[in-house]
Formats: sequence, structure tokens, C-alpha cells
Amino acid sequence: MRRLVLSVLLLSAFPLVSVGEVEGQWTYSVENGEATITSSAAFGAVAIPSELGGRPVRRVGDRTIIFGPGNTSVSSITIPNGVTTIGDFAFKDCFSLTSVSMPNSMTSIGANAFSFCGLTNITIPNSVTSIGNKAFYSCTNLASVTIGSGVMSIGSDALGGCARLRRIVLADGLNAIGTSWFSFQLITNIAIPDSVTSIGANAFSFCYGLTNITIPNSVKSFGEKAFYDCTKLASVTIGSGVTSIPDSAFTSCSSLTTINIPDTVTSIGNHAFAGCGLTNITIPNGVTSIPYVGFGGCGRLTTINIPNSVTNIGALAFTSCSSLTTINIPDSVTSIGNYAFSRCGLTNITIPSGVTSIGEKTFYSCTNLANISIGSGVTSIAKNAFSKCDKLPKATLEQILAKQ
Repeated sequence: MRRLVLSVLLLSAFPLVSVGEVEGQWTYSVENGEATITSSAAFGAVAIPSELGGRPVRRVGDRTIIFGPGNTSVSSITIPNGVTTIGDFAFKDCFSLTSVSMPNSMTSIGANAFSFCGLTNITIPNSVTSIGNKAFYSCTNLASVTIGSGVMSIGSDALGGCARLRRIVLADGLNAIGTSWFSFQLITNIAIPDSVTSIGANAFSFCYGLTNITIPNSVKSFGEKAFYDCTKLASVTIGSGVTSIPDSAFTSCSSLTTINIPDTVTSIGNHAFAGCGLTNITIPNGVTSIPYVGFGGCGRLTTINIPNSVTNIGALAFTSCSSLTTINIPDSVTSIGNYAFSRCGLTNITIPSGVTSIGEKTFYSCTNLANISIGSGVTSIAKNAFSKCDKLPKATLEQILAKQ
């Protein structure tokens, strides 16, 4: 009796598994009464069976290439309702596979599941929550992808190497866009649904074809480098839900000439707009600091409106803004960082009385600077603060020397 009880306990402690079962063109394994397809000799328009050996098929692929590497005989795949998982490598190398239909029972798509396939478009059901690394890698004919509302994670390079991909549709109900989801894609535009509340770091970085973006009011935050180096991005509208623009958010967006920053924004991160093509910008009232290299290298910037809420202009904030000929620094400003206006096109400048010191190379190489008014509060000026400002008159230089 003790031996019988022990045997039952041992059996219940381990899953019931059988491998290498065969039915027709399908080889499968069974675990706990559910079938996983491991290989197949099917070809043409393939319909995955919903049952094998009387057991429901729940998983297609288990780190195996079901139709073998370099397959050219499978043209389409229909996956039945009940299947929850497409495993790693399941349909890899199906070069002639142009379409696949996935059911609403699906919850995950594994790594490399469709890599190097001939797919032209794909719709991810709303039931899917995760898409693995390189899931659709190098599907070079893939032109359109619809991401379901339930997706919470997309692995690295999931859409990498999809050279013809120009259209990504995000389903209504999608809650978040994750880190690096669409970086390095050649999409030209994308509509972010009103259900999205957050956009991850690098989400759209290096999207060289992206021309415009609207961040809806539902978005509360977006991550650093979210749109980094989107060189064709020309227009951006930021919704009223955003309160902070993160570090390097739009760095090197060289075609970005227009951006609408809502009054809800109270902070702007370092390098946020460095190297952009902006011609004018209005800083919202409520922002207290112009950040480190915030607008550095914006060579086409001619006009910037700084509100009375700003107390600090950070180091290198406007360095190399060569088209910036004039700027109004409000009386609220008390500090101006090193190199803040170096290599700018300024012709005149007024330092407000609230500023007490002018730092290292603040106006270095402003070669057109001919007139400067220094507020009464300034008590110290770094020796090289105005070096290479060759158009400053002698009287002004003497005034500067007196405070060095």
C-alpha cells in the first residue's frame, strides 16, 4: 500500500510528457494533456489542426523550425482558435510564407518565430501580450503591421531588418509603447491612440523616415531619446498630459522646425532639443531652468521666448545657435552657465540685475556681439567670458575688465 501511494505521489509531482507522437503530416509532443506541434510535412496553404491524437493543440513550435530551414513550399498559415503560443523559431525561414492568420486565443509570439519569412502584412491580435526578440526579423517584404491593444512587451529587433515596413498601426486600447519598440524603423508616420499613457525610452529613435508626430493628451510621460535622431521629423505636437520633456528627447532632429510645447510642461531635460532645426521656440511659463545643452547646436534658431519663471540658464544651453541674433533674458534669471551663449550670432545682450556672476566662456566667440548691457547685480565676470567677441567697443571691455 505504501509503495502504491508513493508511486501516485511521484507521478503527480512530474508532468505527463510524451514526445514524437505522429498524426498524418504532424509530429507533436504531449504534456499534461495538451499538444505542442514540433514539425510538419504540410505544404501550400496550411491549416494548423486544433486537435492531435484527441488532445487540444495549445502551442505551435518548441524551439524547433516546424517546416524545416529554407522552406519554400508553405504559402499561408491559419492558426486555429485555442492555440495560445507560437514558440521560438516556429516558422523561421518560410521564405514563401506571405500571410498568417492568428486567433484571439493567442497570448505570445516567440523569438524568431517568423524571422526571414515572406510576409507582406501582419495583424497581431488584441489577446497577444508579448512579442519575442527578432520575431519578424528580416521579413523584407513586410510593409504593414498592426499591433494589438494587449501587447505589453516587444523584444529587441522584433521588426529589425524589415526594409519595406512603412506602416505600423497601433490598436485603440493600447496602454503603453515600450522601450525601443520601433527604433530604426523606416515608417513615415504613426498614429498614437488616445489610450496610450506612456512612451518608453528610444521608442522611435533613429526612425529616419518619420515626418510628424502627435503625442495625445492621454500620454503622461515619455522616455529619454524617445525621438532621438529622427532626421526627417519636421513637426511635433505634445499633448497637455505631458509635464516633462526628458533628456535628449529630440536630439539631432535636424528637420524639426515646429514644436508645440504645452503650458503643462514644467521641466526640459538636458540635450532635449540639441541639434534640432528649430527656427523659433516658446518656453512655457512654469519652466524654471533652461537645461544643459538644451538648445545647443540649433543653427537655425532665430527667436526664443523665455518666460519670467526661468531662474537659470544652464551651461551650453544655446551654444552654437549661430542664427540667434537677439534674446531677451528676463529679470527672473539669477545664473547663466558656462558657454551658455558661446558661438552664437548675438549682436546685443542685456544681462539682468538679478545675475551676480558671468561664468567661463559664457559668450565665447560671439563674433557679432557689438553691444552689451551688464546689470548692476553682476559682481564677477570670468576672464574669458567674452573672449573672441571682437566687435565689443573698448569702453565695454573696460567695464568687463573692472569686474574680472
